[in-house]
Amino acid sequence: MALRAPCFLGAEEGFEARRGESKVVVFDAKPRLAVLTVRARDDASGDDMTGTARLDGVELGAVPGNFKVPLCGKTLEVRTPEGSVWSGQVQLSEGKRSEVVAAVSSDLFGLAYQYANGIGVAKDEARAVGLYTKACD
Repeated sequence: MALRAPCFLGAEEGFEARRGESKVVVFDAKPRLAVLTVRARDDASGDDMTGTARLDGVELGAVPGNFKVPLCGKTLEVRTPEGSVWSGQVQLSEGKRSEVVAAVSSDLFGLAYQYANGIGVAKDEARAVGLYTKACD
């Protein structure tokens, strides 16, 4: 029996079964890996920022950083200590380094103020309103 899937290394497992006999075959499926470099940048000043990266909901580690990630990973999220969040889709290639520079906003109070006053809509509305309310207390 063989396992062939685009996100996993191929695997084969041999077994014998007699007619009418059922067997369970377990594959140790190892994911294909890619290398992902993640950096965060303040979209207003252009300064580098620190943060935490997650791919498809799984924490990768501190940003900036290089990570070995599953080839079929899709959604990257970068969170800064100040609470800013950037999210986007990534396209990874086996054997090649992919780099993402997340442009995040360090001005959460400004986003909250704009949202509360009807000037645009912050991406994370609940967080923006909460920050605005907290800042005004």
